[in-house]
Parts: sequence; structure tokens; C-alpha cells
Amino acid sequence: AYAPCKTAFQAQAAVHKEHLSQRMELVAQLRDYDKRMAWPGSENNDADAAAPDWRLVQKTLDTARAAFNAIGPVSAQGERKSRKALQKICDKIYGHIKDEYERNITSKKELVDKAKAFVEHEDLREAINGVKDLQRDWKNIGLTPRQVDHKLWKNFRSACDAVFARLDDERKQQNAARNER
Repeated sequence: AYAPCKTAFQAQAAVHKEHLSQRMELVAQLRDYDKRMAWPGSENNDADAAAPDWRLVQKTLDTARAAFNAIGPVSAQGERKSRKALQKICDKIYGHIKDEYERNITSKKELVDKAKAFVEHEDLREAINGVKDLQRDWKNIGLTPRQVDHKLWKNFRSACDAVFARLDDERKQQNAARNER
């Protein structure tokens, strides 16, 4: 009974081997990608290394995972081996993204604290100019996770709004004094 199926099993094994080869090639490409990038804080900061575009790095990881999953079936052993290799390199690259997130979160928290300090600043013009500078700096800070960014933005925005509310109050007082005169 096995003899007629032998050729079909051999063909299936060849297909599984080819799919495993494709998966491992994808993993090798991700390893090469990791080596070529000039990750902040790493020793790979030579002239040929490219500085990371964090959105593109995330998109690359997502695309690689989707392409990996799209590659047809492999043997059970090949599945474990290839998944483990993919997970290892993806975790390494995602670690760089998480480090960038932490740097950006820290920077944004510092801006929030500075903005809150301007709320009580005596010289209103100086406070307004300082808040405008902080808003420009905010735009130049890179990616952060959406939920954390939203929370930080609300705090930052409320501090900035408080400074501009002081300006509105000052203008209302000047208009009232002018109308009185």
C-alpha cells in the first residue's frame, strides 16, 4: 500500500524542503538587514550603514512576517526551526524599536515637564515663545506607541493651552481697561 504513495511523499518532501529553504532565506535577509542598519547605541555605525527610518523598520518587520506566513507548508521539524529563527531575529530588531520608543517617551516626558513649568513662568512673552519652541521640538521627536503618545500629548497640550489661556486673560484685561478709559 505504501509503494504507490512513495513518489507522492517524495514530491511532498521536496516541496516542504523548498519552502523551508525559502523561509530560511527570508530569515537570512532579515539578519543581513539587521547588520546593515546603524542602530542607535550599537557599534555598527560605519559609513555604509543606513540610519533607521523607524516607520519603515516596523513595516519591514510586518511585511517579513506576512511573507514568511505566506510561504507554503513545511515539515513539522522545519516549521519549528524556521519559526524559532524568525522569532529570534524579529525580537532582536523589535528590541531596537522598543529602545527608540523609550528614548522618545523620555524626550516627550521632558517636554511635558518643561511646558508645565512655563505655565507658572512670570514673563508671559517668554513663556509663549518657550511653549512654541517646545511644540516644534515635539514634532521632531520620533515614534512612540499610540496609547502612550496620546496620554503624553493630552498632558502637553493642556500645559500649552494653560499658557495661551494666560495670554487670552491678559488681552481681555487690556481690552477691559481700554474700554473703561
